[in-house]
Formats: sequence, C-alpha cells, structure tokens
Amino acid sequence: MTNSHPIMWFIYDGECPICNLGASLSEVRKTLGELRTLDARTEHQHPIVQSAINEGMTLDEGMVIYYKNHFYQGREAAQLLAHSSRCSSWFTKLNYQLFKTDSIAKISYPVM
Repeated sequence: MTNSHPIMWFIYDGECPICNLGASLSEVRKTLGELRTLDARTEHQHPIVQSAINEGMTLDEGMVIYYKNHFYQGREAAQLLAHSSRCSSWFTKLNYQLFKTDSIAKISYPVM
C-alpha cells in the first residue's frame, strides 16, 4: 500500500459524533493530499479494516489511522492527525492544542 504520495486511512466508528467530525478533516486533506475514511461499522470487510483487526485493534480502544505502512490508534492517531493538519479552522486548532504533546494527549484523549 505504498506509493509516491502515501494515503492516510482514517478508520472510525460511524456512530460516534466526535469521530464523524474527525472523519471530515478537510484540513488534513489539504496538507497531505489524500485522506480516506472508513466507517468500520459499514465497511468492516475493507482490507485496511481487516488488517487493523488482525493487528488486534478495535473501535473500543479508539480510532485507527493507517499511514506509511503503520497503524496508529487512540491518542497516537489523534496526535498524528493534529500534527498533519493546518491550524486554520477552529476544529484543527483545538485538535492541535489537545494532542500536540504526548503528556497533554494522555489527559485529553480519554475525555474525548
């Protein structure tokens, strides 16, 4: 799943309002070039979702990002998104502040 412009895959719970907001991350799309979203509830047979499951990841532990041949889950995924977005909208500014460092993310991710 590699190419010259890596695709960031955002696997989320389509029934989670915060995840749905995150899935519309146009700021990440502007920065990276390509962000594809997968609602794990409706697209559970997708190969990326199946690979995440095979890696032991579940939505109960938080959203999952697959990027550059690596899976990130929970606060690590939130941090990757925060650092991959331009801080131009209120959501990306808030996301960056909540997840810019590991110590802040450890506190803010469980609350989210």
